[in-house]
Amino acid sequence: MTWLFGDSSHSTLEINYIDFLRLALDFSVEVLLAEDALAAGRERRRRLESEHAIEVARLEAFGAAVARTVELEGKSDDSPTGRAAASITRAAADAVKAELAAARTTLAQEVARLELAAASERERCVKALETLLLRHDLPETRTTLQLASTGTSTYVARLRGVTPFGVETLLDLTIPEAHLFAHDVRVDKLSEGLEIKVPEIGGWLRKQSRIAPHRLGKYRIAGLSASGSDVRIELRASHDASAAGFDVTIGGDKPVVRLLPVGKEADGQQDLPFEPDAEDSAKLLQLSERLAGSVGELVHSRRALLDAKLDAEPLAAYLRPATLVERLISVMTPTVLAIAQHSAAPGELVLRRLLGGDRREEVFVSKAELVKKLDKLPPSGQAVFEPLGLDATAGDPAHAARTRPPPAPRPASESIEVDVGMLIEDSGKQSTSS
Repeated sequence: MTWLFGDSSHSTLEINYIDFLRLALDFSVEVLLAEDALAAGRERRRRLESEHAIEVARLEAFGAAVARTVELEGKSDDSPTGRAAASITRAAADAVKAELAAARTTLAQEVARLELAAASERERCVKALETLLLRHDLPETRTTLQLASTGTSTYVARLRGVTPFGVETLLDLTIPEAHLFAHDVRVDKLSEGLEIKVPEIGGWLRKQSRIAPHRLGKYRIAGLSASGSDVRIELRASHDASAAGFDVTIGGDKPVVRLLPVGKEADGQQDLPFEPDAEDSAKLLQLSERLAGSVGELVHSRRALLDAKLDAEPLAAYLRPATLVERLISVMTPTVLAIAQHSAAPGELVLRRLLGGDRREEVFVSKAELVKKLDKLPPSGQAVFEPLGLDATAGDPAHAARTRPPPAPRPASESIEVDVGMLIEDSGKQSTSS
């Protein structure tokens, strides 16, 4: 259902964008806090490594200084002084060696703790994204619903998403027990008696092409991929991955149906894949629509985020995850500003939708509530959200007048000159009137 703006004018929004905005801000705050923690961790590691390098240099210099001093003051013979010098040299070298090893161990332990903390912060980013995606897709996401047989009588469902700003996601979907695809599905369960014509090459004495009827009811739905008007259906004779069957692909604004025999069904075929005639294409389109209607329900049964990438790199390993927040804010800004423009109160964002029967639903959020979500962030982090225009007083003329700085006072000399001039003018007027 398309939502209306707050003034009841038309919008292209198909989701409760205010609910999405709340969640998007929560996600963004978590990522920016994690980014700050990651930056602090990198700085601490740099400082520890620098301090370690300085301490190593001091230890090595100290060991060398001890050796030089003993060499100058002691003797290398078997006299008591010589033996003492050798003992001191060995002890100093061993002490330096032990302290170097201890310093390396301490550094390694600190670095390991920092890496563990960094991994936790990166996981925090992924979990924050999961919380958002379990409710809403990111703006401009192109989704592909994928259904695949597990090789038994069950299926797994996935929702793959790709955005123009570099995000790729994969969500695990729950298949309810009462759903059609909770168990194995054959074609005849969706379209009983479905029969199409398939070209075959056969003949005992002379091989020749012919059109033969082929019943599809016995085949099971082994897989399905649906993205917009593009659909791919895998029909197989058994649970075996290499079983005979057909791949049906449908694509284009004016859907074109193609059929590709696989396995045993492909034996002796030519010109593959082929396009069925209009009658058979209509049958396969009807099968596709029934499948799409059934699996479409699963899009909202989101269970977990299985994978997330930014610029083809795992989000959990991305050097600067705040990049995703900056891109998301950039994409959201035109919509948020449009909602604000069509909302009557300057401090609110409002959307409406018609429920039927002369009833209308209105949802709103105050800008102050949204801004409060940013309180955890330092000023530099809050500045990232400025393009959204969430300052409730922005664009308010009364507020601008109240907060406008007073005019700068004139220099004393200028004030005196003006006052004198006014006095002279007034005196002249008085003389004339007399």
